Amino acid sequence: MNQAQAILDQTIAELRRLRPALRKLTIAGDLRGSCELVSDLRLVAVDPKAAAVTAETFGPLTLHTCPADLFGVALLHATGSEIHVGQLAAGGGSRSVPMGCAPVQDG
Repeated sequence: MNQAQAILDQTIAELRRLRPALRKLTIAGDLRGSCELVSDLRLVAVDPKAAAVTAETFGPLTLHTCPADLFGVALLHATGSEIHVGQLAAGGGSRSVPMGCAPVQDG
């Protein structure tokens, strides 16, 4: 197991203990994208009280929280490259992806 995976697994365990309301704690970013070198540590979680997507930074880790209906879009934004997400949002073809995610708010 690599260091990034170990750090994120430990962080998920701690968040489950400290913030039990969070659901669907999911690894995102470079590690989820199977990048050989992981330069960012990101998690996405559903917060039942959230009204929008927010991002909280804890040292090298970013936690994105969102309402349940924006989970997929938040995960895509936290994992996909800016170029790819932009292409999806622009609908670069016959199959566009709804990107109903407001800009991330700092938490």
